[in-house]
Amino acid sequence: ANSTLQFIGTGLQTYSPNTATATPVLTLNNVEVNNTGSGVTISTSNTPDMIIGTSGTLTLTAGKIVTPGNQEVTVTNTAPAAVTSGNTSSYIEGNLRRYLPTAAVGSYDFPVGNAALGYELANINFTSAAAPYPINLLARFNSWGGAWTKPLAPNWFECAATYNLPYLDNGYWTIESSASSTGTYTASLYNRGFSNDGASGWSIAKSPSSAPAWALDGYCVPTASPTPVIRTAMSGFSNFATIQSSTVLPVELSAFNVVCKDGFGLLSWSTASELNSKEFIIERSVNGSSFEAIASVTAAGNSGNNRNYIYSDFTATAGQSYYRLKMVDKDNSYKYSPTNILNCENRKNIFSVYYSEELGVVIKSELSKSDNYEIELFDALGKMLVSENKKLENGITLSFLKTNKQLPDGVYIVRVKNSSNNLTVVTQKLMIQ
Repeated sequence: ANSTLQFIGTGLQTYSPNTATATPVLTLNNVEVNNTGSGVTISTSNTPDMIIGTSGTLTLTAGKIVTPGNQEVTVTNTAPAAVTSGNTSSYIEGNLRRYLPTAAVGSYDFPVGNAALGYELANINFTSAAAPYPINLLARFNSWGGAWTKPLAPNWFECAATYNLPYLDNGYWTIESSASSTGTYTASLYNRGFSNDGASGWSIAKSPSSAPAWALDGYCVPTASPTPVIRTAMSGFSNFATIQSSTVLPVELSAFNVVCKDGFGLLSWSTASELNSKEFIIERSVNGSSFEAIASVTAAGNSGNNRNYIYSDFTATAGQSYYRLKMVDKDNSYKYSPTNILNCENRKNIFSVYYSEELGVVIKSELSKSDNYEIELFDALGKMLVSENKKLENGITLSFLKTNKQLPDGVYIVRVKNSSNNLTVVTQKLMIQ
């Protein structure tokens, strides 16, 4: 108890706890690896493991620990900090097994690597209880080869990215659990030994079977580099590798619909994720080829959750119209949505505007649903003269914008905006003569 075994050699050291027989098993307390030479190799005589006890810690400062074959470094201390994160000169070249307590939560480092590529750290951070009983995780890092050759581009789409490049060529992590089911966790992979990074987006693919069957699990987290690449809300254990994308779009559009409501166009769309998105420019066409911008809706910016948007086009002409969304990034790059067609034959005027010297500007509304609106009056030069908030209801003629003096003859603009979403409902010219 409270003892520490230090490996402080300047050349290769061999850990051989039981050369004469496979038993008894030697359990260590604190272990510090500070070998400035070739590191420490576990002896192959009687194939022992390096076992660290329930109160012991493993500190990796310099020098690696090599586990030949199926041998392991086993840390039975369940505290997340029982193993340090290691570094490029000090890690486990081979197998590292870590024990977790009942209902484990917290962050567990796996400083593993291999002879070909060196240090490749992985971290598993349980955000919900790993299991209702104690479990253990066995981790190692593998180079591509054999049945597990480097996959081609999967061409999956999520988080505004298309994974259109091959996997990183450094290899993949294997993390196996003693439990068949686990809680949810965030995985972080600190890629190092790759040479084919030409991407602008990265994420984690998982293959839960004994043969390659890569898929996405959990939720993506946009990152600026593959060190680390992160994925949240994952569950179950398997093989993990890094996928990459050269096309990162500002918006992952999950739905875009246009329907006719009360004779006008009602546009609605949803995004599954947004990355540095700036705005949605709504474009309309009467022939399907020549489009004009009719409105702009501010985007969420950055979002990993579903977002819903709506816009009512009260200025469309009767008959067939074409709509599309121009999804603009903050750097002004953009992508178009598919084009939708709207047929609205029974268009009716739900707002009519006129001027009375006694009443001022008068609006008659024929809305199917009452709502609050902001009514604005502009002169011909675009100067706002009056702005008022009113509740417009179906079939009610509403006088408003009582001016202090009679308006002179000329052209004015009346704009009606829905107060709940700040979208323009109608803009109409008003002639006074």
